[in-house]
Amino acid sequence: MDISSPYSYLGWAPVFGLVGYGMRKLLTPKAIGDIPHNSLAIAVGDFPALLDSVKRGVGVGTWISEQSRIHGPIMSLHMGPFLTKVIVTDPHEVEDILTRRVAEFAFSDTQRAVFGGVMPYGMLSLPRDGMWMAHRRALNPSMGKQYLQKCTSRINAVSRQLGAVLQLRAAMMPKGSCLDISDDLQLYTMDSVAAFSFGEAFGGMDAALQALVASDGKDMSYNADTGLVHFKQPDVPMHDAVRVLFEVMGEVALSPFPNLTVMLCRRRQTWKKAHKLFFDYLDAKISQAREDCAGGGEFDKNTVPEIAFATEGRHGSFPDSELKDEMLNFLLAVNTTAAALQWGLKLLSHHPAVQIKLKDHLEKHGLFALENENLKYEDVRTEKVPYLEAVILEILRFSQIALFVSRMTSCDTQVLGHFIPKGTEIVLHIGHAGLQNAEGNWVQQSVSSNESKPARRMSVHKPLWKGDGDAFNPDRWLDEHGAFNSNSGLAIPFGAGPRKCFGYKLAMLQLKLAMIELSRRFYFEPPSNPELDSWKVKETVNRVPLQNYIVMRPWKDVDC
Repeated sequence: MDISSPYSYLGWAPVFGLVGYGMRKLLTPKAIGDIPHNSLAIAVGDFPALLDSVKRGVGVGTWISEQSRIHGPIMSLHMGPFLTKVIVTDPHEVEDILTRRVAEFAFSDTQRAVFGGVMPYGMLSLPRDGMWMAHRRALNPSMGKQYLQKCTSRINAVSRQLGAVLQLRAAMMPKGSCLDISDDLQLYTMDSVAAFSFGEAFGGMDAALQALVASDGKDMSYNADTGLVHFKQPDVPMHDAVRVLFEVMGEVALSPFPNLTVMLCRRRQTWKKAHKLFFDYLDAKISQAREDCAGGGEFDKNTVPEIAFATEGRHGSFPDSELKDEMLNFLLAVNTTAAALQWGLKLLSHHPAVQIKLKDHLEKHGLFALENENLKYEDVRTEKVPYLEAVILEILRFSQIALFVSRMTSCDTQVLGHFIPKGTEIVLHIGHAGLQNAEGNWVQQSVSSNESKPARRMSVHKPLWKGDGDAFNPDRWLDEHGAFNSNSGLAIPFGAGPRKCFGYKLAMLQLKLAMIELSRRFYFEPPSNPELDSWKVKETVNRVPLQNYIVMRPWKDVDC
């Protein structure tokens, strides 16, 4: 070919065409068998739509729920050409995978990356191997009745501090004004977990109380146009450190390249400072626990490290590096408990009848009259306060705080009749599962309309909700006699199966004690300014409302 010819470039056209075709094929996301999916846009896949859902404040969870109404209870999600996940929203299939098909669905690389970058030896970061089993065995007594009984008064003391702080704030605020309560709820959950874990709080609530008394309202700012009040928050280094570590997990959870994100985050000075502060504190607490246990014989197990070392003496070693990660696991969970309280007060402010019924219920059972030291673990058991249990579970179900659980197929298998190859990541939408209606619902329609791909049903399941799954209604959890019935319908806010949230009993105790204290002192209302009452959300490791503004009124000022 004469390259000097003006038409010589035409000879290269087939080469360029083949290269272009190959690049297009390489960069176009690949479908997984016949699993439904959106249009496989070259290079980007579903990523632009996911990003748009975050910008609009509706959240990825809501976007996936919307997609499931188009595609049915299973779909593939493509975050670029090389990252594909299978999303399952069918409630009963989610329940089956978590509880009855554990051998087919193993620990996922995504979960390891999200949690392992912060706490590589914590149970959330480990597969169900020997280390995971040993940690679970050593820490199990901390979630037993005996230790929870011991810790009830500690946690309740912190809840009383929360009530006192908010009561002082309410007294200083102009009538009808509102406050962002998220920081105070974070301080409460952090202090209460520290009191549970180490026998003493971090001092966040105490610092907030002292700052309010010292300033006498001088640190308060008020915007008369919006009705919004702001208080200067105290500096609590441990609280700030744990927040930094949690925010890193959130960045990793949202990243399409989690391992790279972890590496970059750990180079930041804020990370290094927070990590050192927190782990220096843990070193001191663990060393003290080892000294207390070194003498042998019987001793009071007043902290979680002491419980771990006491169990270790019977079953083997629990290295300090591993125990520190487990303690961090406890403390990072405070963000999820705080999110539950944020959603709880927001929902109660919009449901006055539920507030009044809850107050009457707690008053009837004498919980408002008990002094702190007299409130026992038995006083807040489900059978004693069924409506309180119903309100909290309904908050967790409705708000979808924990949206997803990730698993990896350990063998070739089927989900809802579709073939799934080994090594495929499966994302279970546990938040959506709790909202699903039973009547006229797309899940039943999509499964029954395709008889060649029946849903796999392995045993009897909890029923789906009858027409009102998208409504906030605590009474759904009560039977005709007013007793709490956990089998009323499906909700899995703490996950299910062998990897169910280890600390769910602690979380429920924290939520109950906080709700008792806040219901005793306040009637909550939404802001009068609708611009401060958005239902938009922020999703990272969990799902929280973007706006947490609440009007607090003492009950004596409420005509009910």
